[in-house]
Amino acid sequence: MAEPILSKISGDFLECTICLEPFKDPKALPCLHTFCEGCLNKVVEQQADVEGKFPCPTCRAGTVLPEDGVAGFRNNFYVQSLSDTVQAHKSLVGKYNEEMQCDVCEVEVASLGCVPCLEFLCDECACAHHRAKRTRSHEIIGSADLKEQLVTKTEEKENVLGNNVDEGIQVNKMEEEELHAETTFRFTVENFSKVVERKFSPAVFIHNMPWKLCMQPYYFSFAQQPIKNLAVYLYCVAGSRSSWSCHASAELRLIPVLRGVETIRRRLEHTFCTKYRSCGFMHFMSWRDVCNPQKGYIKDDTIILEAVVKADAPRGNSKGSL
Repeated sequence: MAEPILSKISGDFLECTICLEPFKDPKALPCLHTFCEGCLNKVVEQQADVEGKFPCPTCRAGTVLPEDGVAGFRNNFYVQSLSDTVQAHKSLVGKYNEEMQCDVCEVEVASLGCVPCLEFLCDECACAHHRAKRTRSHEIIGSADLKEQLVTKTEEKENVLGNNVDEGIQVNKMEEEELHAETTFRFTVENFSKVVERKFSPAVFIHNMPWKLCMQPYYFSFAQQPIKNLAVYLYCVAGSRSSWSCHASAELRLIPVLRGVETIRRRLEHTFCTKYRSCGFMHFMSWRDVCNPQKGYIKDDTIILEAVVKADAPRGNSKGSL
């Protein structure tokens, strides 16, 4: 039963429909179809328009290229997990009738195996394994028996994956949407007191749209006195070559480093688009207060910002949706 499932998984999920070869660096498009990164690069070169849009090779859905190109699409770790499972099974099945080398000395042929350690052992290494205090209670069985146990385990895992295949599930779209609709990420700002211009966090992706936190000093005058504040913004840094919009709500936070100090929280709701890609607070907190260690928000001239972002699926213009 395992072999048909193995073939079905390999044929349906582990081969790119463009090159018809096993996936290399699988990338998932917003429509959830997956292709090799190299194959997608060729598709983009041949079919992308001036606005950076190209059709999915499978369903023809309009797709917007991220700012950093094909590399900006999400890696399909589900496909990678399937591939690892299939390869592990093939490896064990292929060696089922072969002699196994001892995993410890890597010289002698293994005649025994340790169940908890999942290691194949020769007679001499098995004796040493049994004498060691840490492993003396481990169950030692014949190498053929251990090999059969390992094959059975991979077949059981494969059967679970095979059931998903039979039900027509690669990645349930509803679960995928829920999973990527909201995210929390942090931005650690070092040498805070010396910051003189905008600093951006690394990007995180929701619905394949890149989001960043931005902080900067903001100056204004009050009663003819210069005041310096910490300004914090949320950016959606999608490309500007085509029209798009995305409604999102977020809570921006300054995380305390001392116990008993409350987290500073500011909430926002905004429709981000090509023209208005940021939203935030110019007066998030007084720069002087942030720099004061007694206030509890800075340590070693480092602060921690956090964002909880919940975003709707992006929309495109009349020329095609994202």
